[in-house]
Amino acid sequence: MPGSTPSSVYTLQETEIECISLSDFIQSLHRQVRLLKLDIEGSEIPVLNQLLDIGSINFVDLTVVETHERQMPHLLDVTAALRDRIKKEGLEKKIRLDWY
Repeated sequence: MPGSTPSSVYTLQETEIECISLSDFIQSLHRQVRLLKLDIEGSEIPVLNQLLDIGSINFVDLTVVETHERQMPHLLDVTAALRDRIKKEGLEKKIRLDWY
Protein backbone atom coordinates (compact mmCIF):
# COMPACT_ATOMS: atom_id res chain seq x y z
CA MET A 1 0.00 0.00 0.00
CA PRO A 2 1.38 3.43 -0.88
CA GLY A 3 2.37 5.45 2.15
CA SER A 4 2.09 2.47 4.52
CA THR A 5 4.87 1.56 6.89
CA PRO A 6 5.64 -2.10 7.49
CA SER A 7 4.37 -1.88 11.08
CA SER A 8 0.95 -0.75 9.88
CA VAL A 9 0.69 -3.62 7.37
CA TYR A 10 1.93 -6.57 9.42
CA THR A 11 1.19 -7.74 12.90
CA LEU A 12 3.12 -10.25 14.94
CA GLN A 13 1.40 -12.91 16.97
CA GLU A 14 3.35 -15.39 19.06
CA THR A 15 2.05 -18.91 19.46
CA GLU A 16 3.47 -21.75 21.51
CA ILE A 17 3.39 -25.19 19.96
CA GLU A 18 4.39 -28.55 21.29
CA CYS A 19 7.13 -30.22 19.29
CA ILE A 20 7.92 -33.92 19.29
CA SER A 21 10.64 -35.84 17.55
CA LEU A 22 9.92 -37.75 14.37
CA SER A 23 10.79 -40.96 16.23
CA ASP A 24 8.16 -40.23 18.87
CA PHE A 25 5.60 -39.33 16.22
CA ILE A 26 6.18 -42.56 14.28
CA GLN A 27 5.87 -44.64 17.43
CA SER A 28 2.70 -42.80 18.45
CA LEU A 29 0.97 -43.95 15.25
CA HIS A 30 0.88 -47.56 16.51
CA ARG A 31 1.01 -48.82 12.96
CA GLN A 32 3.49 -49.33 10.16
CA VAL A 33 4.55 -46.41 7.96
CA ARG A 34 4.83 -47.47 4.32
CA LEU A 35 6.99 -44.60 3.05
CA LEU A 36 8.97 -41.89 4.81
CA LYS A 37 10.50 -39.18 2.62
CA LEU A 38 13.06 -36.91 4.23
CA ASP A 39 14.26 -33.68 2.64
CA ILE A 40 15.01 -31.38 5.55
CA GLU A 41 17.89 -29.33 4.18
CA GLY A 42 20.83 -30.86 6.00
CA SER A 43 19.09 -32.16 9.11
CA GLU A 44 18.50 -35.63 7.68
CA ILE A 45 21.55 -37.19 9.32
CA PRO A 46 20.70 -36.54 13.00
CA VAL A 47 17.05 -37.43 12.38
CA LEU A 48 17.96 -40.73 10.71
CA ASN A 49 20.50 -41.55 13.42
CA GLN A 50 17.82 -41.00 16.04
CA LEU A 51 15.38 -43.23 14.14
CA LEU A 52 18.06 -45.93 14.12
CA ASP A 53 19.15 -45.40 17.75
CA ILE A 54 15.62 -45.57 19.16
CA GLY A 55 14.42 -48.30 16.79
CA SER A 56 11.62 -46.26 15.24
CA ILE A 57 13.01 -47.17 11.82
CA ASN A 58 11.51 -50.64 12.43
CA PHE A 59 8.06 -49.08 11.99
CA VAL A 60 8.96 -47.74 8.52
CA ASP A 61 8.94 -49.94 5.41
CA LEU A 62 10.97 -47.62 3.18
CA THR A 63 12.77 -44.35 3.85
CA VAL A 64 13.96 -42.21 0.93
CA VAL A 65 16.27 -39.35 1.72
CA GLU A 66 17.71 -36.40 -0.14
CA THR A 67 21.08 -35.75 1.45
CA HIS A 68 22.80 -32.38 1.13
CA GLU A 69 26.51 -33.07 1.46
CA ARG A 70 27.16 -31.71 -2.06
CA GLN A 71 25.67 -28.35 -1.14
CA MET A 72 26.98 -28.43 2.43
CA PRO A 73 30.49 -29.95 2.50
CA HIS A 74 30.55 -29.98 6.31
CA LEU A 75 28.06 -32.87 6.04
CA LEU A 76 30.42 -35.12 4.03
CA ASP A 77 31.86 -37.06 6.99
CA VAL A 78 28.60 -37.54 8.90
CA THR A 79 26.79 -38.61 5.73
CA ALA A 80 29.55 -41.12 4.94
CA ALA A 81 29.34 -42.44 8.51
CA LEU A 82 25.57 -42.87 8.19
CA ARG A 83 25.99 -44.70 4.87
CA ASP A 84 28.44 -47.06 6.59
CA ARG A 85 26.05 -47.59 9.49
CA ILE A 86 23.15 -48.38 7.16
CA LYS A 87 25.32 -50.90 5.32
CA LYS A 88 26.63 -52.52 8.54
CA GLU A 89 23.07 -52.87 9.86
CA GLY A 90 21.88 -54.37 6.54
CA LEU A 91 19.35 -51.61 5.89
CA GLU A 92 20.35 -50.60 2.34
CA LYS A 93 16.97 -51.67 0.93
CA LYS A 94 15.02 -50.01 3.76
CA ILE A 95 16.86 -46.66 3.79
CA ARG A 96 17.77 -45.06 0.45
CA LEU A 97 20.08 -42.06 0.60
CA ASP A 98 20.15 -41.63 -3.16
CA TRP A 99 16.80 -39.94 -3.71
CA TYR A 100 16.95 -36.71 -5.74
